[in-house]
Amino acid sequence: KPETMTRLGTGVDLSMYKERLNVSLDLYANTVSDMVMSVKPASISGSQYNVLLNAGKMRNLGLDLNLNARLVNTQDWKWDLGLMASTYKNEVLDLGGQTYENEMWGGTVQTKVGQPLGVFYGYQTDGVFSTSDEATAANLNIREGLVLIPFTAGDMRFVNQNNDNVIDASDRVVIGDPNPDLVGNINSALTYKQVALSALFTYSVGGDVYN
Repeated sequence: KPETMTRLGTGVDLSMYKERLNVSLDLYANTVSDMVMSVKPASISGSQYNVLLNAGKMRNLGLDLNLNARLVNTQDWKWDLGLMASTYKNEVLDLGGQTYENEMWGGTVQTKVGQPLGVFYGYQTDGVFSTSDEATAANLNIREGLVLIPFTAGDMRFVNQNNDNVIDASDRVVIGDPNPDLVGNINSALTYKQVALSALFTYSVGGDVYN
């Protein structure tokens, strides 16, 4: 069946100083249900192939703010300035009991219940071993088959999350969220008689980039 979206929202619009200043504020909560997911079947089914089910659910909570002002308003000159700012929080609510990890751009992107959609998942770093003595004191190793290979000078220092002195897949954690904290734009329109000059600047604050 198709995915369904439930939208709840409220807003306020204000106009002041003979409409030379306009403010708009909107709050919203969107929930997407019955998202189509590739889900592992129950072991009792005897099937080894994933099946497509309406098993996913996700929620977005957000706020949009718009400010528009006419700073100059004469017979020949007019100058309008606007600001738009938007923020949102995304959370995965249900994945049919699954956690998804996809390799993208040389890294791992994880989608898991209770987290934002598509966070960066990997090894947390803590600098570089500058000397052999420093590496020896840390007593960290990687495992190749049955052999433990110690880190040495010049190697990246990874955080051993479970304190077993071996850096492996169990030490991976969420290391970044690509979703920005704030996005928006600033726009300006300057008019002199029949001549107009406009500009638009966009911005994004926060949000991690994997490299």
